[in-house]
Amino acid sequence: MGAVETYAEALFSVAKEKGRIEEILYELQDICQLMDTVKDFRLFLNHPLISVYVKKAVVKSVFSIQISQEMQNFIFFTIERNRQNSLKQILGKYSDLYRKFKNERCAKVYTVVALSDKEKAVLKDKLDTMFDTNAVIENIIDKTILGGIIIRMGFEVIDGSYRSDLEKIKTAVLQGEYI
Repeated sequence: MGAVETYAEALFSVAKEKGRIEEILYELQDICQLMDTVKDFRLFLNHPLISVYVKKAVVKSVFSIQISQEMQNFIFFTIERNRQNSLKQILGKYSDLYRKFKNERCAKVYTVVALSDKEKAVLKDKLDTMFDTNAVIENIIDKTILGGIIIRMGFEVIDGSYRSDLEKIKTAVLQGEYI
C-alpha cells in the first residue's frame, strides 16, 4: 500500500470515528477544487522555499472557519510530510472508500446524447439489481459510439453501442460468415 492509500485510509478512519464521513469528503473536495482553480494557492503550498510554519499559518487563516478541525489537522499533516501535492489522489482514494462504505459503485455510462433524469433512474434501478449495489451514474457523451450505450462498472463492461455492432458485422463479413 502506498502513501496515498495510507493517508486516505487514515483520514477515512478518523472521519468514520467522528461520524463525519461525508463532511470530510466535501471539505477535501473543496480544497482540491481550490488547488485546481487557484494556481497561486497550489504554487504557494508546493513552493520548496516557503516554510512549513508559513504554509500552515496561511491554511489556518484561509480555512479556519470553512473546514473542520480534523480536516485542518490533516492538511497540516500533509504539509509537514510534504504530501500536499497528493491531495487530489488522496481524494480519489477517499472517494473509493466512501463509495465502498455506502455500497456504491460508479457506473460510467457512455451515450451519444445525454440521458434524461428518468432514463438515469431506470438504468440505475436495473444496475442496482444486476450488480447488487447502489450505482452512481456518470453520463459521458461520446459521439464515436454512433448510438446505443456502453456501461463500465469497474472491470465490467456492457457494450450495447452501434459501433460495437458494426464492428461485429464487419468482422463477420471479412471472415466470410455471411457469404
